[in-house]
Amino acid sequence: MEGAIDAEYDRSVRAILSIAGRDGLLAADPALRRSIELRTPYVDALSALQIELLARLRRTSPGDPEAARLRRIVGATLSGIAAGLQTTG
Repeated sequence: MEGAIDAEYDRSVRAILSIAGRDGLLAADPALRRSIELRTPYVDALSALQIELLARLRRTSPGDPEAARLRRIVGATLSGIAAGLQTTG
């Protein structure tokens, strides 16, 4: 599945660059590009953690006290990712 996602990403980037007539993503805004590059490792780590937590949550019974704890932690990862992306949506 990961290979299919990577291939689709590459196709999308090529299409965007072709339409925009650019050589690279954010080529016109190097400061923004660098800012995103610096935040990406942290956002990626939080995203991976969130995936694991959601999988655990799905395996937990709704009445289990662990489910409430996992929901709180998932909420924290959502906040962290939004902060890293500098957006709430």
